[in-house]
Amino acid sequence: IEHILTGFDHLLFVLALVILVQGTRRLIATITAFTLAHSLTLFAATLGWINIPGPPVEAVIALSIVFVAGEIVHARQGRPGLTQRYPWIVAFTFGLLHGLGFAGALAEVGLPPLSIPMALLFFNVGVEIGQLVFIAAVLAVIGAGRRIGRNLSFTLPGWLWRVPPYAIGGLASLWVVQRVAAFCVDSPSLRIQVRFSVASDFRYIESNCDRRGSSRWRSDPSVGDRPQPAEAICAPLRT
Repeated sequence: IEHILTGFDHLLFVLALVILVQGTRRLIATITAFTLAHSLTLFAATLGWINIPGPPVEAVIALSIVFVAGEIVHARQGRPGLTQRYPWIVAFTFGLLHGLGFAGALAEVGLPPLSIPMALLFFNVGVEIGQLVFIAAVLAVIGAGRRIGRNLSFTLPGWLWRVPPYAIGGLASLWVVQRVAAFCVDSPSLRIQVRFSVASDFRYIESNCDRRGSSRWRSDPSVGDRPQPAEAICAPLRT
């Protein structure tokens, strides 16, 4: 329960579904599809049947929130998208990704080696309870807001409906950038490329210093065509 209630990316995705999907039956079907999907990948990843690195999964999870937030805007503008027409399909597809995210969180917590199936079951039940509590709270807030609006007899601004999807999409977009940047920085292949590039640059500068001497001027590609004194570049290499 604690993981789902503190996993803001998963909560934002569920919140976007609750806002988008109209009708009790459609909402139940959508949440059921989401639950089934992330339960499947949670079990498969925890048991070692699927092995996908966590950072790209987390980035795509954030991207899924951006997608559903955009679908809310399209639906309100009279252009219903795939999520509005077939919400259970989208919920099931992205639920597979969210299950991999749950598996990563579970791996950090750790499982008792002698009772993995039972621990998986209780973890999944806890996630579902937390998810249902959150949905009930959101529906209660929405219902209370509508009742207050009717009792006070005031008209809400026409732009107010844009606040939730834009807030959800904006925060999720920030997560996408942060997670992709973190993944690129932590990538061993990228670190190798950066080190190779830096080493090549130093070899190029050193070779030019040896040929031109300290009294010559030369062009530095990193600052355009403005000539740079060779002594300023070569001095650190000679110390």
